[in-house]
Amino acid sequence: YNGAGVLAAIGSQFAAKTKTGEIAEDWQHFGASCRCSLTHKEPLLYCHCHATTEPLDPFHRFRDALLITLLEMESQLSSSPSTRTQPLQFHYKDIRANPHLSMVATKTVSNTAKPIVNQQRLYVNTFQALRKDGILYLLDREIDTYLLISRSRVLEPYLKETCACPSQRLTNPPNYFAQVPRSRIKLVLRSLHDKV
Repeated sequence: YNGAGVLAAIGSQFAAKTKTGEIAEDWQHFGASCRCSLTHKEPLLYCHCHATTEPLDPFHRFRDALLITLLEMESQLSSSPSTRTQPLQFHYKDIRANPHLSMVATKTVSNTAKPIVNQQRLYVNTFQALRKDGILYLLDREIDTYLLISRSRVLEPYLKETCACPSQRLTNPPNYFAQVPRSRIKLVLRSLHDKV
């Protein structure tokens, strides 16, 4: 095969993405071997390949359920024009009170030696991992309020205002940017730059 023959052999969808540069952009952030097909991959620019491991949730079932729930909460903010672009801020206690997440957490740790204790650990450890991975930011420790660092409501609005080009360094970024991987920021910057 020559170059064109290879592209034809591996599919038109891949070929189209290669011509537009989408694949190169994704590979730089997600990695060439990423096969994650997740609801939260694009809105959060986050997948299992980037996830800090949690022994209580080795297949990320609880984490995925939590992220889907948070994205649903974020989408509910879109009901009025004044909150359409507002980032999601939420309380830890509201997540703990969510019956669906409680059910997923219970199932996730049901085969462990101490399921009741491990359910609490699963919540705490998952929140810590998501903070470390730059997906959640603890806004207020006293009242346990968090910010969901999504692409459309946090990353893009801030970067649109402050950065003129993808290679520009962030100066004095807000605290919630501290754990966001540089590759995620670069991907958003390139995407914004390409839209102009």
